[in-house]
Amino acid sequence: MAPILYKIDASPPANAVRILSDIIGLELEVRDVNFGVLEHKSPEHLKLNPMGTVPTLIDVLKLLQYCHATMKYLLSVYGGDKSESLYPSDVRTRALVDQCMFFNVGIFFIRLKVIVLPALFGDLDGPTEKHKADIDEAYGIVEAYLAKNKYVAADHLTIADLSVGATAISMHPLHKLDPVKFPLTAAWIAKLKEHPAVQKYLVPGAKILGDIVNAAWDKNKKNCKMAPLLYKSNTSPPANAVRMLADIIGLELDMKDINIIKLENKSPEHLKRNPMGTIPTLIDGDFIISESHATMKYLLSVYSGGELRESLYPSDVRTRALVDQCMFFNAGVFFLKLLGCILPAVFGDLDGPTEQHKLEIDAAYSVLEAYLKDHKYIAANHLTIADLSVGATAISIQVVHKLDAGKFPLTAAWMSRLEEHPSFKKILLPGVKILDELANAAWQKNRK
Repeated sequence: MAPILYKIDASPPANAVRILSDIIGLELEVRDVNFGVLEHKSPEHLKLNPMGTVPTLIDVLKLLQYCHATMKYLLSVYGGDKSESLYPSDVRTRALVDQCMFFNVGIFFIRLKVIVLPALFGDLDGPTEKHKADIDEAYGIVEAYLAKNKYVAADHLTIADLSVGATAISMHPLHKLDPVKFPLTAAWIAKLKEHPAVQKYLVPGAKILGDIVNAAWDKNKKNCKMAPLLYKSNTSPPANAVRMLADIIGLELDMKDINIIKLENKSPEHLKRNPMGTIPTLIDGDFIISESHATMKYLLSVYSGGELRESLYPSDVRTRALVDQCMFFNAGVFFLKLLGCILPAVFGDLDGPTEQHKLEIDAAYSVLEAYLKDHKYIAANHLTIADLSVGATAISIQVVHKLDAGKFPLTAAWMSRLEEHPSFKKILLPGVKILDELANAAWQKNRK
């Protein structure tokens, strides 16, 4: 009868046991414990394991409740000719393996637990500087071990690498290792990730753990802080871009309208908040930021995480550079083409876009068309914050000069995709309708 392993997929110790079983060809019967509803603390599980932890292994009449002891047991009983390599009988090498495993249980894994459990069952909203320093200290110990061997305890893989490696790889989504500071550790982790059993169990498990904890941090940030306050106008593409991002990441904003027609954005009160006299302006506690592109990056950093943040503002250096490029194009070129037609109409005597205006807007459309030749969206093959900012301008500027779909087919298709997005439908399209009415009323008035 196969040994029974009680586990959760996000548990580094449980994954270390499963990796070992895979390496030695041992089939386990696995049973999931629902950590979220505290099944590991249920009377039934506590009878099996008074510590209320995972993994727990049952093998015939033997009951083991600790992953490091479990790995040694499985090797002794089921390891066969692989036992010597994974847990060498040489006294000194074995002592080094044990040293690393005790380091993992007594120091390294504890530094993971102290940022995970208070997030899931408390109000921790991210690792503190002390947490990060403690984790870096542990990375430094791993680095010192690797200065003497290719792996943490020998020049070949041992069970020490499975236990310490499970913690290190699971730690990475929560506090990334600095490969410059810890090059040997970075190389060792990369080597472990190439191992088939690590790819099968640990890499997916670490991703699950990272997603769960990042989601808990985001939730705790929202719970412990007052909602950020956004000064906005419904007709403002930059303000609408920020609002769409907040909608996508599930962030509730307090909002106050600024009447641009009455020049409330130039009032002494608003200029104290935002010396540029623009909207949007965001107040988050004692922090004020008054530029839409910077605001979106800030909100993503503080209120989003995991896959969603990675998707909207990718960490890949080249993709991020393309996102930034598009946002700077929007701030420095495209949005100015819209302002150049709207402000002189509302506050001057412009009675409609001139041919020069139309030529300049077409030139901006050409830039978008060129960007879209390489991607489905403006900077990548998926939606990013660049699409929110540039898209808000592109759809709003139709009020001034409609896009020629025959001349700019990629841009037309991209805009159609954006207009189907729920956040664009909810926030931007109603704002564009108001802007259209405002601009046309101003043009008609100026013609008279």
